[in-house]
Amino acid sequence: MTSFLGHCYAYRSNKQFHLVAAVFCSDRNDYETLVSTALKAKGYQFYWAEDVLLTADWVKQFPAEAADGVALARIVNEESCIALGQITRLAGSDDEAAQAQNWLQIEESDPFTPLDTQFGVHPKKNVPEELREALFGQPYPTDTPPLTTYAVLDAAKMPYLLTSLLMSSDLRYQSLFQGEAQEELAEHAPYLVELTEDSGFTRRLFTGPEGICGLWEKDLGIFLRSCAGFEALRKHLRKFIKVQNKDRKWFYFRFWERRYAHLFFGTACAETCWMMTISKQHTLTLLWSQGSSLFTARALRSMDDDIVMTRPTQEWVAALAEQESMTTFQNKIIHQLILPHPQHGHMTSEQAQALVKALIAQAQSFGFKSEYALSSYVTVALELSRFPITNPNYLNILQSAKHPDTKAELMLKSIISTKGNTDE
Repeated sequence: MTSFLGHCYAYRSNKQFHLVAAVFCSDRNDYETLVSTALKAKGYQFYWAEDVLLTADWVKQFPAEAADGVALARIVNEESCIALGQITRLAGSDDEAAQAQNWLQIEESDPFTPLDTQFGVHPKKNVPEELREALFGQPYPTDTPPLTTYAVLDAAKMPYLLTSLLMSSDLRYQSLFQGEAQEELAEHAPYLVELTEDSGFTRRLFTGPEGICGLWEKDLGIFLRSCAGFEALRKHLRKFIKVQNKDRKWFYFRFWERRYAHLFFGTACAETCWMMTISKQHTLTLLWSQGSSLFTARALRSMDDDIVMTRPTQEWVAALAEQESMTTFQNKIIHQLILPHPQHGHMTSEQAQALVKALIAQAQSFGFKSEYALSSYVTVALELSRFPITNPNYLNILQSAKHPDTKAELMLKSIISTKGNTDE
């Protein structure tokens, strides 16, 4: 065992940090394990180390940091095996943005299973027990108006059938469309439905394929809770069934799509705040299922809070869709490149997420946009075990005037050539 030095990267909340760490250990794996443990004790999550070298080699390679590195290396030994240098915050995280998110509370339920046929069960449940409190509980004092539960359901998922079921349900419901739009699109319109816990329609809504005539797998929509009342809620929702773009053209905004609800209502931003604020007295609670969990988004803000609210636009919706696409791409990178990598596959999911976000942000700063270019940048970083921008050879390529895909190709060729020479 001997002393190693390296540059380390960690994160806490939405902020990223850098430090130099000295570790008395046998190899790089031990180095990363000990650094991760030490940082976790201080409230940080480690995700990446580069330039992990024997102390003498590290000092030669980084003469400007040699004094601090040697001072750390002198501290470590068999009894005290790790020393962390000064932890400095990297640019790119925003304290004000983090504070602005305090008004939105996101909760995830315990995993649940939709209702089945419930043979022999009496009385039959109309909603899974794990979801009952979130959907029909009354958390407020009795002297305040009760929370009412609603759903926004998409008739386009079940043309003619859903409207027939609503008509026979004895529940209050009304389309969010009106006038000519409702006349033409009645069987493809979104409907606001006031749910009651004792309704047979509610039971069907939460019954899965193991039950009889269940609707859960149809992905019909999302759930809402409010004290504002049916008419006030419908009036509010109608404000954003369409959104404008910068050229003042109108587009339908399908905010009731269950698969996208986490984007529209799980993002603490001015647009989400606007949608979840019905009036000075009433905010909105949104609930949607994702996988086997129910997510609840509550607007906890006071009307006195100084939070900017902005009407949603088509550009905002498109940006969220692009963000979702990027998240899918990042997960693909993690599972196809990072986790299978022999040197970096030990990373936790959180570490891999932090690393891929940092690498993609670096690549994008040099104009990389295509999946080919971005994945190439990540590949080069993994093979180098360091950020490519810290390597002069790759930095020259990145700063050249070539097309981003050409830069990515040159970087890949360089790393393949370097690796081939090393193997020889």
